[in-house]
Amino acid sequence: MPEPGTELENALRLAVDAGEVMMQSGGEITRVEDTIGHIGRAFGARRVDAWATPTGFIVTGEDADGHTYTILRRVQATGNNLTAVAEVNELSRRAFQGNLDLVAARAALSAIIEAPPPYSPLVIVLSAAVASASFAYLLGSPLRNLGAAALTGLIVQAVSFLVDRLGWGGFARSWAGGMTAAACALALHAINSEIGVNWVIIGSIMTLVPGLAITNALREIMGGQLVSGVTRSVDALATAVGVAAGVGLVLGLGVR
Repeated sequence: MPEPGTELENALRLAVDAGEVMMQSGGEITRVEDTIGHIGRAFGARRVDAWATPTGFIVTGEDADGHTYTILRRVQATGNNLTAVAEVNELSRRAFQGNLDLVAARAALSAIIEAPPPYSPLVIVLSAAVASASFAYLLGSPLRNLGAAALTGLIVQAVSFLVDRLGWGGFARSWAGGMTAAACALALHAINSEIGVNWVIIGSIMTLVPGLAITNALREIMGGQLVSGVTRSVDALATAVGVAAGVGLVLGLGVR
């Protein structure tokens, strides 16, 4: 059964919960606002106005009698889970087409929220190793550096998981990742002088590049979402600065 409340309240609560899932999963602001509007209107709201930023949103709905209901929601953390974004988007589409009632839509959203991550930490760490070696090769590295790049990328991803678990934030994650990449590259070079430090660092830090954030920022700026676009751009810049600062700190210690 839907939670107690008016039809408008229940519709907006579901819409806001769906929007929060999308924002926490890395969905762009325009898609989040559209999804909130579609779900709200699908379940009784005559008009829905949603204003979202990367850290939260305000949603106001109006029913046929002119009654309004407003929800302010703070989004604490975001990540990248495009599977969840696609599933919420499909839920919104089915609801707007009349193929879901409120109870079924709430159950479907709960299933999305409670679903385990699509990839385990082990798979992500191993994928980071493969990606690091691939990036190093694509950027022109000799084959002798690929194993070192893969190992360094694996360690960098493991450190990123640790920083995330400690709750230190995105800048600390990128800074620690950059330091780890440089330190591992120098250590491997000390073991085998044929390993190129620069190639190992370049390959392993590519997994830290905020590609999705940059893409979303550009899309939002071009779509007129200036506040969220500029905010995401600054966040992406802070990540890049963190990686550069971490690498520069280790290389600047004079151990090379």
